[in-house]
Amino acid sequence: MLFFRTLLLLLASGCALAQSDPAPSTDTVSAKILETGAVDIKNKYQINEMDKDIVKRMNRLFEHLDQGNVPKHLQGLDLDALKNNPYQEQAKQITQAQQHNDKQQDALNALAKGTGMEDIVAQYHDDQVDEARVSATKSEDQITYFISFDMPKKILKELLLVASEDKTARVVVRGIRPGMKSIYEMVQFVEGYLQTLKANRDIKNIPIVELDNTVFIEHDIYAVPSIVYHYQGKVVRVEGFTNKQYIKERLLAGETDLGRVSEVYDIGEPDLKETLAKVLEQQDWEAKKRKVMATYWQKYNFYETDHALESDSYYVDPSVTVTQTVRAPNGQVLLHKGQKINPLLALNKQVTTIIFDATSSAQVHWVKQFISQQTQGELLLLTTKIDKDKGWEAWSELLRTFEQNVYLLNEQVIKRFAIKAVPSVVTQQRALLKVDVIGREQWGNL
Repeated sequence: MLFFRTLLLLLASGCALAQSDPAPSTDTVSAKILETGAVDIKNKYQINEMDKDIVKRMNRLFEHLDQGNVPKHLQGLDLDALKNNPYQEQAKQITQAQQHNDKQQDALNALAKGTGMEDIVAQYHDDQVDEARVSATKSEDQITYFISFDMPKKILKELLLVASEDKTARVVVRGIRPGMKSIYEMVQFVEGYLQTLKANRDIKNIPIVELDNTVFIEHDIYAVPSIVYHYQGKVVRVEGFTNKQYIKERLLAGETDLGRVSEVYDIGEPDLKETLAKVLEQQDWEAKKRKVMATYWQKYNFYETDHALESDSYYVDPSVTVTQTVRAPNGQVLLHKGQKINPLLALNKQVTTIIFDATSSAQVHWVKQFISQQTQGELLLLTTKIDKDKGWEAWSELLRTFEQNVYLLNEQVIKRFAIKAVPSVVTQQRALLKVDVIGREQWGNL
């Protein structure tokens, strides 16, 4: 229950706010109460580590039950009812949604560390391929073709045609082509090669071609084409290219290595691990770090607002209405459809939020003056922007000026607080948010 309450608080408010003076009467503020509603988020399942652990345990439990392994504490229960729990699928969806969110966060972290967007895209492609490979590996009938783009074109085309017509087939390459500098470059090459074959009607469907040096090592593949066939728990290895039916017949006859059945060729692509190791050795990581630091603010997209000309005050109702019933993975109803929730009623902190433009020296002086005279409880400072040309120097100067953290204004806060102009001061009056817009007459001459 605590997790979903926290989720709704984050969704509804975007930032913590404080209580100030008594709530205004309905007669005086009804005309200026804005209902901003819920702020859109990309992932509807924002779960913490404890919740993720619970969901993972549930999924493991269902897997054990499907396999007939019944834990002691469940023996004697109606297992059919448990296995058919209608909320099992919801638990899986939560896990999948969080995994997707984690991948997005990993990409953002990689960008922050200086990883190029091309390599991040390539990693995403590799993740998609890995998921497809895992799905195929679970099949009892799965064939793997080992290739090199140095093979004779006629044999390569024939092999890709066969693989494209077999849903259980996958094609693997040991590494990137000599002279290429990134995985992404290899991905583009392979996709272009396959699209050309399809355009020329050499193949009808596009087979999945993977970069995977590990399976070459696992099956001792040092020449291509080669084939490894899994069927009903049995495995057979072949050097050369032959048809699947022949391999299947020999496997069912008890053979595990058919030896060389046709001509084979050297692998033109170096081992991917060795290539990446050489690339990493050649990188100037300090230079990359300096480049990221130097260009960070130039690329940053600020959410700017107008400077306030006249003073104004208005109220925001942050209440949200639940659009569909929310349940825990065990089926317990946590929130009912149509239920209206005001997150401010659950807050017990006094917080004042000040939103201003840090590139305006007059607004910075006004904020300092306001802080020294009027704020109570916790203070949250948000700026619409900083000087891009000064970059990190400007950011450091801002932190020194206020001797506390200053955050960048984002779209969710603008929507949640209905911010129209800056500087603005946001406080809480019981169930409403009060937004005071500070006119130029108060800060313009500082």
